[in-house]
Amino acid sequence: MTIRVYPGAKNPTHQISLSDGVRTYGLRLEDGPRSVEEVPLTASTVHVTGGGSKFGDWEPGISHIEQRTWQGGRGSASFVDDPARYFDAKMAWTLTPGKLFPAPAWKFSNGYLDEVHENLPGDLGWRSLYGDYADIAEQFSHSNNWADYRRVYLWVRYIGSPSDLTVAILRDSSGAPSTARASASISAADYPEHEVHLIGLDLDNTNALVLTESWLAAISQDTDDAANHWEIGVDIDGGTGYYRYQKNTWNAG
Repeated sequence: MTIRVYPGAKNPTHQISLSDGVRTYGLRLEDGPRSVEEVPLTASTVHVTGGGSKFGDWEPGISHIEQRTWQGGRGSASFVDDPARYFDAKMAWTLTPGKLFPAPAWKFSNGYLDEVHENLPGDLGWRSLYGDYADIAEQFSHSNNWADYRRVYLWVRYIGSPSDLTVAILRDSSGAPSTARASASISAADYPEHEVHLIGLDLDNTNALVLTESWLAAISQDTDDAANHWEIGVDIDGGTGYYRYQKNTWNAG
C-alpha cells in the first residue's frame, strides 16, 4: 500500500508517517488529529503540585517556591527539609527574620597575644594599587627591638589578573618607610575575582625590628594597571595615617 502523508496532500492515507530512509510506516490515530494535544506548563511562584519534590527547575510539575527568611542558617542541602535554611551564602548574616545582610566585618579579641598591632576598621574603604599609587604603607608602634612577629592579616580583593602582591614589614627611617625586614606574597590565582578576603600571611625571613616604629606595606608590580590590580582595605577616615609610594618616593596621603 502506498503511504501518502505530507503537508497539503489530498486524501492522505494516514495521519503520521515514520521513515528510516528505506522503509516507511503509516500511522492512523484513533481520534484523528484530536489524539495529539499539547498541554504547556509555565513555572510560577505558586506551589500547585500535590507532592513534595526535592529537586527540579523548569521540569513538568515543578514550581518555584518563594523563600522569605533564612534565619535557620546554612548547611541544608534540601529546601523541603527546612524552608528557613539554605546551603551556603558566603558568610551572610541571616539571623534576623525576613532580612539578609552581609556579615559584619571580622575583628579579633584582645589579650591572647603579648603584642598586637590591629586596625580592622568598621568604616572599611578601598585603595587601588597601580600607577602613581602602586604601594601603600601604615606605621605601627612596637616594643624596642621587637623580634617575635610571625603573621599579618589584611583585607584584599582584586580586579582582572594582577601580578603577585608583596606584603612586607619595613623599617622606619625618619618617619618614612625604608628597607624590608620580612615579607610574603599573595597570588590572584589562589582567590576568586571580586570577592573580599581577610588574608592571613606567614612572614618569611623575619629580622628583629629595631627602635619602636615600623611599617606594614602592600607593594604591587609595575605591570598592574586599571584593568588588572589589587585593592587593599583601609580605614577610610585615615585614623592612623597612610603613606603612598610612587615607586620612587614615599609620600604622605
